[in-house]
Amino acid sequence: MNHHRTPTRLARPLLIALALGAALLLPTPVVAQVSIPTEASTTTVYELSQSQVPLGEVGVDIERTADGYQSNSFVVLDGLLDVSDELVTRPDGTAISYSLAGSVQGIEISVDAVFSDTGVELEIDQGGNTSSFELLTEEPLYVLDNNFMDGFQLLVNALLASGDEQLEVTAVVPQAAALAEASLRATGESAFVISDDERVWATRFDATVTVRNQVNDLALWVDDAGEIALVEQTIGAVRFERRSAASVAAADDAAALAAQEPKVTEPTDAQDETAEDFLAASAKCVDVAKVQVQSTGETLQGLLSLPRGAAAGRGAPTLVLLPGSGAVDLRGNVPPVINNANYEQLANALGCRGYGVLRVAKLGIAPSSGDANAVTIDTYASNTAAWLTLLAETPGVDARRLGVIGHSEGGLVALYASATGVIEPQVVVLLATAGRPLDVLLTEQLLASARRGGADEAALARLAEQVDDVIAALKASTGTTLELEGELASNPVASLFAHAAGLLRTEMAQDPAELIAALDMPIVIFQGGKDLQVALADGRTLAAAAPSALLLELPAMSHHLVDVNGPAVRGLLPASDAVISPTLVEALATFLNGTLKLAR
Repeated sequence: MNHHRTPTRLARPLLIALALGAALLLPTPVVAQVSIPTEASTTTVYELSQSQVPLGEVGVDIERTADGYQSNSFVVLDGLLDVSDELVTRPDGTAISYSLAGSVQGIEISVDAVFSDTGVELEIDQGGNTSSFELLTEEPLYVLDNNFMDGFQLLVNALLASGDEQLEVTAVVPQAAALAEASLRATGESAFVISDDERVWATRFDATVTVRNQVNDLALWVDDAGEIALVEQTIGAVRFERRSAASVAAADDAAALAAQEPKVTEPTDAQDETAEDFLAASAKCVDVAKVQVQSTGETLQGLLSLPRGAAAGRGAPTLVLLPGSGAVDLRGNVPPVINNANYEQLANALGCRGYGVLRVAKLGIAPSSGDANAVTIDTYASNTAAWLTLLAETPGVDARRLGVIGHSEGGLVALYASATGVIEPQVVVLLATAGRPLDVLLTEQLLASARRGGADEAALARLAEQVDDVIAALKASTGTTLELEGELASNPVASLFAHAAGLLRTEMAQDPAELIAALDMPIVIFQGGKDLQVALADGRTLAAAAPSALLLELPAMSHHLVDVNGPAVRGLLPASDAVISPTLVEALATFLNGTLKLAR
């Protein structure tokens, strides 16, 4: 039995999913005889691609010793990730020590893990921000990280050594500071697969990794020497393809030649102010207090920022900030991958302009109590109403001038709660909010991902049927989770969404355009041009449905409310020192000056 303890619920690693590749199966597969790698050291390089576009490479150097294994690996993704790890294990692959160091989007990161009989202690440093986590378990721990290949290779080694058909283990996912349940199963299926334009005879092993109810199903193709030749996933568009020794040598020669050429340094955009600077300066404008409220059977926690001196006057106009999906904390962080405190920055910035902001932790997200999966959109609407009632009774808050700010999923909650009359805010602010129903977005995203991965029309048709079946099952469900029975048990899409059936079902039932059309208070819609999660078209759909709403498109802003220089992919995750978009702050303050400040 496992016992987990973490300070907060965390995000998945930077590279979330492994993905679809094209295996060339023989009409009548024959089981290959796979042996355990016997070389003292193996050095392997894998090409990492997404949607058939090369992203970078992953290197694995595993040395087999009398005491176990030592692995030194690296991952290089141009412009995003440059990290290496060191893993020392026992002969069965269970971890003795682990460390990681490098940079993510230019921000230095490190992870150190200390293993004991009671679990593992992690210390994660990202850009000077250090967090410690203790994960308790009675089980020996493996190490798995979607960015690296060494953990998966050692799982293969352990299964081959056991002679069994299946291996089930507990693992730690270091960059997510989370425990996972992992299984590896020998399918008995063999085929020729493409690896670096070569046909390699390999045997398929199916792996399943479950982290916080999120399931990743992987196919590992292992050659006769016991080494992974290819990793792919049914849903997605990321692929690890082993390079041949000849192509690795050629790449090394090219790199050596390039090193002899004079280097030209491209100019970079300097950021004069950091998030820490911004927070330190703006904190002088506000008084911050912890607040809590009872709602839907749980105790919800929040932080209320009010302009200095607000309690001595008539009170400040104040807004509830509804967070986006996932385990977002009260600062707007999702440790360890998002640490720039964008919600705290926004609250302080508005405080300097005379507005209060209440940042809230959703039900089930620390420090609020409850089960984060046992919720619906009605739960969130009721929670929002409770917060507004509390604000109306709080000294320093003007009860006649209250509004809501919804970011991403929080925008849908704001629209739903307002349109159904659960809340009656004076203004509604939408930040990066989808304009189309959730089931439409999910279907488009999954099919587009498979199409980019090279799926043919027959495969796309099958996937569309699978997605339709899951959406139909979610819509017909009645509980908070979806039971994976019958045909759903073999549907690869179902496991991705089963844990949050109640929330997804109720969110899919909403059309954001219809909700916003029912509102008659002042509304402003902010949409970023560098947002990779919500498109400009979504903001325009919302604006078209509510002609009186103000649509402001900020070309440089990402989904995380910071401005991005260069390609949008650079803003996939904000740097830990990224400052909130100054254009957003000024435009929002201007809108509020003409609406909420004047409300009575």
